[in-house]
Amino acid sequence: SQNVFTWADTTIADEQYVVKVDASINKEVTAIIGCAVMTGAGAVENTAAVRKGDSVAIFGVGGVGLSAVVAAKTLEANPIIAIDLDDDKLEFARQFGATHCINAGRENAVERIRELTTNESERNFFGQPVAGVDYAFDCIGHKVTMEQIVPAVRPGFFGARTGGSAVLVGVPQTSVELNAVDMLISEKKFIGSIGGSCAPDRDFPKYLKWYEEGLLNLDAMVTERYSIEEINQATTALEKGEIAGRAILVYEH
Repeated sequence: SQNVFTWADTTIADEQYVVKVDASINKEVTAIIGCAVMTGAGAVENTAAVRKGDSVAIFGVGGVGLSAVVAAKTLEANPIIAIDLDDDKLEFARQFGATHCINAGRENAVERIRELTTNESERNFFGQPVAGVDYAFDCIGHKVTMEQIVPAVRPGFFGARTGGSAVLVGVPQTSVELNAVDMLISEKKFIGSIGGSCAPDRDFPKYLKWYEEGLLNLDAMVTERYSIEEINQATTALEKGEIAGRAILVYEH
């Protein structure tokens, strides 16, 4: 719908985009379900269909990435590797369920992921130990991270198993070159995920149920609150990467 207003206290919306929720639920919680939560959690649950025991790497752990971490934990993925440039955000991701954290400003993220996931009992097409996660999620969409998620996933082996999946969640601002030979020989997949492949009437109630059951700590995910008069301050903080989870606008009536 074109009639969506994010910096307004009222909006006109097509009924197909409206989901009824219990009025008793904290409005700060429902405010972030419709984008950050469904985009991150849906990418893990719907687009990738992560299962118990699958290994995942999540590049970028802002609001969307945190939601992906929570979904991975809820679905019992292991390990859950968080990658970011900000130590505070990485520690925040650990509180939400990340088992390992990598600061990509200090370490080579792909090499570290491969170290954490090396399986000496399996070999790839070239006879090397299999290394890499089952699923890598780019929740940023930068050229660097898009180039990292394919080599971060494990290779397959012809006739035995398929390779891992690289899932693009963040909106890209540029094109990127991928190693087509690696994708072919290793049977790796590159998948796009828009809005977490969610069906709102199905998934919104489910994520709210996760919240009510204590699986999804949406209260903690809202880390900043601004009035409409502070909107410029809010956008500046966002641009500087100073918001750990999600920021919301609070209207006083």
